[in-house]
Amino acid sequence: MICGVAALNQSYLSTHSQLHRQWKRRSADVGGLLLATGNSGQGRGWAGTEVETQYAELLSDMYNQTLQAVNEHAGDFVPTLLSKPARSRLIRSLDIWHFEPHRLSEEEILASTIILFEALYRIEGMEEAVGVSLKQVNSFVCHLRQIYRYENTYHNFEHALDVLQATQCYLETANMVPPVTILLEPNRTWKSSRVPNSDALIQTLGLRDLFALYIAAIGHDVGHPGVTNVFMVRRYLSFVVALLSSLLWPTEKRSNTTVPGI
Repeated sequence: MICGVAALNQSYLSTHSQLHRQWKRRSADVGGLLLATGNSGQGRGWAGTEVETQYAELLSDMYNQTLQAVNEHAGDFVPTLLSKPARSRLIRSLDIWHFEPHRLSEEEILASTIILFEALYRIEGMEEAVGVSLKQVNSFVCHLRQIYRYENTYHNFEHALDVLQATQCYLETANMVPPVTILLEPNRTWKSSRVPNSDALIQTLGLRDLFALYIAAIGHDVGHPGVTNVFMVRRYLSFVVALLSSLLWPTEKRSNTTVPGI
């Protein structure tokens, strides 16, 4: 009996492990996350190089670079030219859960992002609902990529695409957005066949909400400084202590002031 229970537990654990591996995105194992977490908590690894700077200097640098990128005007958007086979390959890969953006070139990463929005805009009434043309979205995405910090190993535009594609997969599974392969059928539009259910939370999502989810996914880490939360907390504490010292303590005592643990 014990052996039977043990075998049952082993079978359950094996099945659970297989399901976990099936649903875990491959990009988490071999993509940016693996490359970025080598030195967690030390201000290194995420940015690709060692970050030896005070919090105030880091924040100022991040702000200035982001502001400069935001204020840059590249003119009209020029779409990435892809061959028909290359575009078809990207479309099919974007419909797979184990999408691997780290294997793509910079041009393909941008093109894949735009393809996901193209598929979203195949939903009937989407453009009319949001009041933003697909051309405007493409220009926005192109500009947004410039604001992401290229030197970041993890919190970069590649990661943003990974999150956007995962979002699309979840919504497609819920029958809220069409498969990306709809783009292989010229001029075809899409409307959800999901039966209305007032008890389902996902039914509260309208066309504008879906559009907002896509924008949030692709823009969620824009301007990220590229360091861990632990590093930011430590540097923030040092910054606060220095600020309080300058405001509350005499100048002659400032240089002798230390805070344990920092």
